[in-house]
Amino acid sequence: MQAASTGNTFDILKPSTRQRIAILPDMGQPEANFAIDVAYQAQKEWAACMGKDRDAVLRRLYDLILANCDDLAVILTAEMGKPLAEAKSEILYQFMHGAANGSVSRTCHS
Repeated sequence: MQAASTGNTFDILKPSTRQRIAILPDMGQPEANFAIDVAYQAQKEWAACMGKDRDAVLRRLYDLILANCDDLAVILTAEMGKPLAEAKSEILYQFMHGAANGSVSRTCHS
């Protein structure tokens, strides 16, 4: 993980116990500008890809989300304090909802 240019960090706490579960860099404007520049370049490369190649990437993402849904739900539960079943449903719903509403389709055919 990249350090913040300031060296500052912040804690991620488990809501139910206030136990620290992660320490993250406290990013600022320089890191935001860098992320925007990298995303701008990546979008150009993504747009230049054939639709079938973008589809393969999105399919791989879908497969990874399904394969790791339980682990993702545990992380979401620790971070947000919601019940595990709700976290798992939210992960699956958000991904499927985006696909059903055309988010994946629009990305593939832009």
